[in-house]
Amino acid sequence: MLTALLLTATAAINVAETRPLPVVLLAPSGALSAIEASALFRGLSERIEQNTALKIDPQEPERIAECGGELVCLIERTGSASPLLLIISAVKAKNGDRVSATLVDADVAREEMRKSSPGRTGRSDREALETLVSERATLVRPQWAEVKDARGLETFLDALMREHLEAVLRARDAWVPHAKLRLLRLPAGTAITIDGAHIGFAEAEETQIIGIKPGKRAIALEHPGHDPLSLEVELLRGQETELSLVLAEHREDVSGLRTALLWTGVGASAIGTAVAAYGAAHAGGSRVVCLTDDPAGSQCAGRSEFYSAGGVALAPLGYSILSAGAVWSLGALLFGDDHQVPWLELILGTGIGLAVYTTSILLDGETP
Repeated sequence: MLTALLLTATAAINVAETRPLPVVLLAPSGALSAIEASALFRGLSERIEQNTALKIDPQEPERIAECGGELVCLIERTGSASPLLLIISAVKAKNGDRVSATLVDADVAREEMRKSSPGRTGRSDREALETLVSERATLVRPQWAEVKDARGLETFLDALMREHLEAVLRARDAWVPHAKLRLLRLPAGTAITIDGAHIGFAEAEETQIIGIKPGKRAIALEHPGHDPLSLEVELLRGQETELSLVLAEHREDVSGLRTALLWTGVGASAIGTAVAAYGAAHAGGSRVVCLTDDPAGSQCAGRSEFYSAGGVALAPLGYSILSAGAVWSLGALLFGDDHQVPWLELILGTGIGLAVYTTSILLDGETP
């Protein structure tokens, strides 16, 4: 299961399931001239976490002060169940510092210590055990290097990783065991989930996620105001996959409103048809066109009137309702999408209905 361990200022999220690597700094001569302990541990931590399944665990100097560099004592004092122990030795030199690294197989060392007879505690017995542990448990033996400044320290750490630690950790399946993922163009605050586990938030448009288990991973992204996005990505061991993603702005689904307007329009059209038919059937007369030079005295002149109920002309009202309903239903069916509120269709249909009613009243009984 993935768990979020770190969200750095550079928007890198480390989700690796790391194992501790105890690190001991031995500086018997006291203060060093070129090396700062904080810089050493920081540089080592960055390289270890970027390239391995380990996370350094700096040991407190007080715990190992009396060991004098003896491996057996260091193994005992660190008290860690970690299978490895990294020892950094540094001494002050004439033009800077001299530094080396020793990597110990702590499991082998503990096994040799366990097999040693508890009753043999004399100095010679202790020295014999120390020699045995040094021969059988040392994976990387010290090679001294000159460090004159901060750049020299970086060079030493790079060489330590590349020339010494890489081969050992590869053999233990602990070198670059994970994949990396770089997500681009995400809005700040986007929640990131991998295989159902929330691992952090994007802090910038470019977000790097390290320590991911290789293989097919289910990625889910969520951000307020945007539609969620889910995808499956094949991540390769030791490689970085880059994805440029755009979250669509969230729009409410108003398909229910559009469906309601559609059927309201259908119903209005049916009602309008019935009202218009009823009004036409009960009209007060028929329109007569008189061809005469004396319209006022003509006996054939007449005026047709729409049948009305309560002062409302029913036939024009029916035409109006029918027209409005037709615009509502057709507009909701043919135009827009499920994210658009059908305001335009509603307003246009209502306007056309009023226009039809007004026009029908104005044209009623006009002589051609």
